[in-house]
Amino acid sequence: MIIAARKTEQLEDNIRAVDLRLSDDDVRQLDAASDPGVPYPKWMVLQLDTAEDPRSKILHPERYTEGGPWKDLRGPRWSS
Repeated sequence: MIIAARKTEQLEDNIRAVDLRLSDDDVRQLDAASDPGVPYPKWMVLQLDTAEDPRSKILHPERYTEGGPWKDLRGPRWSS
C-alpha cells in the first residue's frame, strides 16, 4: 500500500484502511473496472486464429468448390 498524507487525519484514515474488508461483489466490480483487456500482440494473434487462412484457397482451389471447410467469420463484405 502506498500512503500519501499531508495531514494527521489523512494518515489516520490511511492506517484505518488496513481493516477494510471488501465483499466478493466489490472485488468483482473493481476487477471489471480495472481490467486492461487483452494486450497487444495477443489480441491480434487471437483475432488471426479465428480468421480463415486464404493461402489454402490459392494452393488447393479444388477443396473450396463447395464453399470450403470453414465458415467465414468476417462478414458479408469479405465473402466472395
